[in-house]
Amino acid sequence: MALSDLPLVRGFGIDLMAGVLAVIVLACFAVPAVLSLAPIRGRSGLLTSERRLGILLFGIVEFVGRRPRAILAGALVLFAAACLATSAIVVDSSGPKAFSADSRFRRSSEFYRTHFSGDVIENVYVRTGGSGGIHDPDRLRRMLAFQVAAEALPEIDKSFSIANYVELMNRAMHGDDPRELRIPDSAEAVAQYLLLYSSAGEPDEFDDLLDFEHRHARIVLTAAVGSSRESAALRARLESLAREYLPEESGDDTVLSTEILLSEAADELAIEQAWSLAGAAFLILLLSSVAFRSLWIGAHLFLPIALPVALNFAVMAICGVTLRDVTSVIAVTTLGIAVDSTVHLLDTIRRYEATHGLRRVAVFEAYVTTGRPVVVTSLIIAAGLAVLGLSDFQVISNFGGLEALSLLFALAADLFILPAQMLARTGARRTDRTDDAVLLTTAERAFPALVLASSAESVRVRVLGERGAKCAQLGEGIQVRGLHAMKAITGRVTASDENRAELEIRFEPDARAAQESPADELRRLFGGVLTKEFALGGYRFRRADSIEERQAAYALRFRVYAEQGYIDPADFGSPILRDGHDESAVQCLVYDAAGSLVGTARAVLPSALGFQTEALFEFPIPDLPRERLGEIGRLALAIEHRGGERIVLLGLVKLLYDALREHELTHAYAFMPRALIESLGELGFPSRQLGSASPTAEAARRRSLLRGYFEQLSPQAVLFDLAEAGRGFGAKR
Repeated sequence: MALSDLPLVRGFGIDLMAGVLAVIVLACFAVPAVLSLAPIRGRSGLLTSERRLGILLFGIVEFVGRRPRAILAGALVLFAAACLATSAIVVDSSGPKAFSADSRFRRSSEFYRTHFSGDVIENVYVRTGGSGGIHDPDRLRRMLAFQVAAEALPEIDKSFSIANYVELMNRAMHGDDPRELRIPDSAEAVAQYLLLYSSAGEPDEFDDLLDFEHRHARIVLTAAVGSSRESAALRARLESLAREYLPEESGDDTVLSTEILLSEAADELAIEQAWSLAGAAFLILLLSSVAFRSLWIGAHLFLPIALPVALNFAVMAICGVTLRDVTSVIAVTTLGIAVDSTVHLLDTIRRYEATHGLRRVAVFEAYVTTGRPVVVTSLIIAAGLAVLGLSDFQVISNFGGLEALSLLFALAADLFILPAQMLARTGARRTDRTDDAVLLTTAERAFPALVLASSAESVRVRVLGERGAKCAQLGEGIQVRGLHAMKAITGRVTASDENRAELEIRFEPDARAAQESPADELRRLFGGVLTKEFALGGYRFRRADSIEERQAAYALRFRVYAEQGYIDPADFGSPILRDGHDESAVQCLVYDAAGSLVGTARAVLPSALGFQTEALFEFPIPDLPRERLGEIGRLALAIEHRGGERIVLLGLVKLLYDALREHELTHAYAFMPRALIESLGELGFPSRQLGSASPTAEAARRRSLLRGYFEQLSPQAVLFDLAEAGRGFGAKR
C-alpha cells in the first residue's frame, strides 16, 4: 500500500506530502545553513568552521574505514529495494490536482464544475463512408444513444452533437410538440433541416460539430477529470461504448482530448525516462573511464550516482508523487550534480594516492580537504531548492522537495559509499597503513597529516594538503586525532621546518600526568595512535627496520634462552636463534638508556608458512579467517630488566599490539608460561587456552630445539582477541 493511500494522507490531499517534505528539508538544512553564515557568540557555524566540518568528515572516514564491506553490502540492498519500489511509480501529467486545495485555480475549477459543467472537453469522432453520411437517421439515433450511455458515466456531465440540433429542429418544425423531439425518419429531412438552419443563421454554425461534406461529425462531452491518468481511464470506457453503439463509425482514434494527448505523452515520457537515464549513465561511465584511463575506476562512479536516482524514484512511489514532465527532470539533474561531486572526490583520491602510495591515507586527506566544499555546496543547493517545496503549485513543490532530497542522497553516497568502495579492497594490502594518518585541529582549522615518529611525550608529523603546511604556527595549541577513534590529545607546535610542512608537537602534561608512573603513562599510550617507536620510563621502544637490528634481536634471543637453559647452544651452528617465520615477522626491540638492546619479541603475520603455535601444539584450529590471524612469540628479556613495573614487557606488548592492528588482524596465537598468561590477563590482555598437554609425535620433534623451554616453563597455546586485548589500558579501537 502506498503512503498516499492512508486515510489521513488521502484526506488532506497528496500535496501534503510535498509540503511536509519541504518543511523537513528546510528545517534540517536551510536553517542551519543560514545560521552558519554568521558567528554566534563569537563562534563560527558548522559550515563556516573548517575545524568542525573537518572533524565531522574525519569521523565519517574513520567510521567507513572500519566497515567498508558492510556499508557496500547495505548500499546494494538499499539499491535493490529502491529499484523494486520504483515499479510502483504512477505516470501522470499535470491537472487541477497539481494545485493546492485552497489555491485560486482549484477553487475556480471546483466552482465551475459544481455550477456549470466539467472543465475538460472529451471528443468522440463519428466517421462515415461518403458525403452526407451523417444524414442517416439511424446513425443519428445511435449517436444519441451513445450520448445517453456516456452521460451515465460519473465523470461525464453533459454531451451534445449535431444529432441534438436535428431533433430540436424536428420539434420546431412540428409546432414545438414535445413528442416530436426526435430524429426524422428520412435522410432528406435531416439534410433539409441542416440546410435551413444554416441559411437562417451563421454559415459556419456547425463547423465545430460537422465537416463541410457532412461526412464526419463530432460528439462533445464535458468531463470532470483531474489528471491525464483519469482521462485515460475515461477514454477506455468511452471507446468501449463507441464500439457498442457506433461500431461502423468508430476506430482506434475515436476518442480524443487534450488530456488524452497528455496521457499518451506521459506514457512516452516513462519510456524516454528509462532510455535517457540508461544513455546518460552509459556516457558517464564511458567518459569517466576514458578520463581515468581505467574501466575499473570508472565503475566506482556507478553506485554513488545510481543510488540517489533510485532512492528518488522510491520516494516518489512511496509518497504517491507521479512521474510527469517536471519530476522527470529530477533524475537527470541529480545524475549531473552527483557525478560532478563524485568525480571531483575520486580524482582527488587518485591524485593523493599517487603521491603517498597509501590509499587509506589518500581517502582521508581527500575528504578532509576536498570534502568540505562538496558538503557545503550540496547543502546550500539543497536548502535553496527546498524552498520551492512551499509552492502552492504541486508540480513545483514536488520538484523542489524531491530535488533537494535527491541532492542529500547524492551527498550521503559521496560521503559513505564512494570511500567504502575505495577502501573495501585495501584490507589485504599490508603497505597501506592507517596508523600514520592523523587529523590536526587548531582553534579554527583542521588539516590532515602523516606521523613520522611518535612517543608518549611528542609526535612529529608531515602536513598533507595543498594549504595544510601554512595552517599551524609555532607555539600554537593543537589537537591530534588518529584514524582509530583515539581520544584527541592536546599539544603545542614546538618546532617546524622552514616551510612548516613538518611539525613537531609536544603533548601538554596535566596535573594528573605529572604524578603518574611510567605504567600509567603506558596506559595512556595504548589509547593513542598506532606507533612504531616511542620512549618510556628511560627505555626506547622501536621496530627493527634494518638487517643489523634484526641480527641483534636474533643474537639477544639466543643469549637469553641459553642463559636460562631453554636451549642447548651445541644444537646451533652460530650464536643466533631464528627460523623461517622471522623473515616476514615484525621484530620489536627495547633499548635501555645506554642504547643497549635489552628485549625483543616478534609478531608473525599470516603467510604460507602458517604459525609455529600450530606446529608445536595439538588443538582444533579456530574458525577464523586466516588473513586476520597472527602470532606473537620469541619474547626475550635481559634478566636485569624484568619485574618492577614491567615497563619493558608492557612496552613490547604495545609494539606487538600495534603491529598486529596495523595489518588489520583480529586475533593472535601465542605459546606462553601460565604465569605470564595470568599476568597479562590481570593487566588487561585476556586469552583463551587452545593446546593439549600431550603433543603429537611431529609436534614433539619440532619442540626438540626448545626442549628446555618446554620442560621448565610448560607453556600453553593461547589465542588473544585483539578487540578485547588492551581494554585495561584504555585501547578503544
